[in-house]
Amino acid sequence: MLSRSQEKLLRYLGTFPEALDQAWDVPRDLSLPGLAEAMGVVRSGLNRPLSLLESEQLIAVRIAHVIGGGSRRRQVYHASEKGRLWLLEHPEIAEVEKGEDENKQNHPSTELIGRKDTLLDLESLFGHHEPVFLGGLSGIGKTTVAQALTGRASVEGTSTHSAVVNEFSDLRDIIQQWFPTVNPLPHDTEALASLLEASDKKQMFVIDDVHLISQRHASKIKDMIATFQCDNSTTLLLVGRTPLPFNIDCEYRQLPALDPEDATQLLGEHLDLEHRLSVAKALGGHPMALQLYSEGTPLPEAGEDIQNFVEQTILQNLGDEELAALDHFVLFPRPLASKEVPHQDEIADLDVHALLRWEHDNTKLEIQHLVRNVRRTMFSSDRLKELHQQSLNHWLMCEDTPDSQILRLYHQLALDDPDFHPQIERQVERLLPAQGAAIAVILNRAVEQKPDDEMLHYWAGKVALHRHETDQAQIHLDSLSDESLRSELAYQKALLEGNETESKLLLNAVLAQANDVEAARTLLSAAVQQLEDRLFDEPSDTVSSSIHSLLQDVKLPQRQEYRTAMMVSLSMIQHAVSLFEGDSQRANELRDALASISDEHDPFVRLLKLKASFRFHSSGSLEELIAEAEAVIQLQPTDFHKAALGLTLAEFLWIHDSQRAQSVFADVPQPDTLQSKGVAQQRYAGRWWYLHSKLSPNQALMSMREASRCFRSAGCHSASRKLVKRMHRLL
Repeated sequence: MLSRSQEKLLRYLGTFPEALDQAWDVPRDLSLPGLAEAMGVVRSGLNRPLSLLESEQLIAVRIAHVIGGGSRRRQVYHASEKGRLWLLEHPEIAEVEKGEDENKQNHPSTELIGRKDTLLDLESLFGHHEPVFLGGLSGIGKTTVAQALTGRASVEGTSTHSAVVNEFSDLRDIIQQWFPTVNPLPHDTEALASLLEASDKKQMFVIDDVHLISQRHASKIKDMIATFQCDNSTTLLLVGRTPLPFNIDCEYRQLPALDPEDATQLLGEHLDLEHRLSVAKALGGHPMALQLYSEGTPLPEAGEDIQNFVEQTILQNLGDEELAALDHFVLFPRPLASKEVPHQDEIADLDVHALLRWEHDNTKLEIQHLVRNVRRTMFSSDRLKELHQQSLNHWLMCEDTPDSQILRLYHQLALDDPDFHPQIERQVERLLPAQGAAIAVILNRAVEQKPDDEMLHYWAGKVALHRHETDQAQIHLDSLSDESLRSELAYQKALLEGNETESKLLLNAVLAQANDVEAARTLLSAAVQQLEDRLFDEPSDTVSSSIHSLLQDVKLPQRQEYRTAMMVSLSMIQHAVSLFEGDSQRANELRDALASISDEHDPFVRLLKLKASFRFHSSGSLEELIAEAEAVIQLQPTDFHKAALGLTLAEFLWIHDSQRAQSVFADVPQPDTLQSKGVAQQRYAGRWWYLHSKLSPNQALMSMREASRCFRSAGCHSASRKLVKRMHRLL
């Protein structure tokens, strides 16, 4: 006869396929920490029931590599053949509520101990037209209660959406977690808001760790919360510690510790009830402290708080290598991929000690917040500097990805590293598409540390403009005394706001203060912006005269390293203007001139010839033209150039063969996946989202909103205005 805890364990292990019994990699769910979380008890509470199941040969124990669990292999558990036979002979008799099975994977049915009254109280607040805020100490069980609430709501047919925030999270990150299947996800605030209004069924939204939201992103998130329509069909649950990063009206509940009698259930059944009750009382019914407890651990003295217990007992029991690993993990600004973090060998030990908090299907980790907060207070300034330097060295050795680049900047800022400035200058525009929220927070902190540093204000202003945060950009603009920096930032702001008169005046101011290289580059950029200010399938306004005027003012610099590249750019713009005007003879002359310098098979000459073929294509066969386009795409010098030409091909095919366009567009990279710079990336994004609106009509409105936003960012206001008119027709 199996005990209740033994039967629960066996039934849980029986849900995993037999194929895992011999697999090299197994999920963390089959390790001791995973089993303890699933059963809702401390690790040591499973030792006895697991041993008894093994002695009865109902389970098998072996050593295997745990996916995402570090480099060291660890002990894992499987239901044996005899155990599976027992399960077949003893089917579980339970009344399954309608809808439970379909939600089980998203909401694990972990038994929630001692929180029944809390759940009922919180549920009674739903539908009161205000968000519900669940507060409490670190480790008190707020996340567990929130998960139980979403599980109950899901079983009742409510659509549930949960997000866990960190130091870098912005509004888009939250909505991305709420709607993980929406791909691609726009940046435009109104487009994001449309996702919240799209459902016609009951919805529940959760923001966990809301106290971690940075002041840099707090205002937009507060605005979203303020406009949230909490009613009988929609619930917003905020979870975290006080104080919140913003003031809002909400229904507030403080989560208390567990009653000692309920808390005894977390300690398993192998200890007698009296001993478990004394442990629960000594630890104040604090769930995280109980999870950290193991047999033989000294208990705190009467009146001693949990922080002292963690500091003087739990951390003192760690070995030197485990403590070194924990110290590095304490600095994480957000959960990080377990396969990339330092101290891979110690992940398993920290996990067994219940010190790790896992997210994203056990692929990302961080230190439990209670332990992290306690340990941070123990660092001296020298130790903190040493840890940041060691962490920086680690990420410098890692692959050069947007994630590693952000972490380098994060640690360089903490160290006041002299390389921080040049790295920001080199990386900021490349990081903006995928890491805009993080780079905004890092620059905001840098400005707070050095409010008189004008270059930091300049880059922070650039980031704010990219994110359409004009009020934030104005703050940094007001902090600039350097006229050239002020003029450049003000010009970009005027372009974003569509103030064409002001932007022309500011362009002249920028040119007056620029050297010959900067002036030529600015004029060429302005010409490209006007050339690209159009929708590919609509007749464009006549802008070629103003482009000619800009090009006439271009004075190529004398230095050859700049002169050659700018001559190519100038020829490309002149060729595009010829195509725009339908002047095939002029386009041919420009290509012939370039071919005479190189040859007609030069990749650049072939690119211009291809664009002419698109412009003057008749109704003949497309196969030869598509083949040439695919060949020229492969000759492009960067991934961004290949993507841009692929997008041009898809636009061309939309007009001539929409089915082929769909196929080509599927292989064109999404904007956020490209590490490109500035307005070129924004123009690409505007074009990409506009074509997406045509090829995905069910997302047309959202896509056009995002396309309009991107075109505005690039200063292409004619294209943006035309999109707004189209949106109005849809509405």
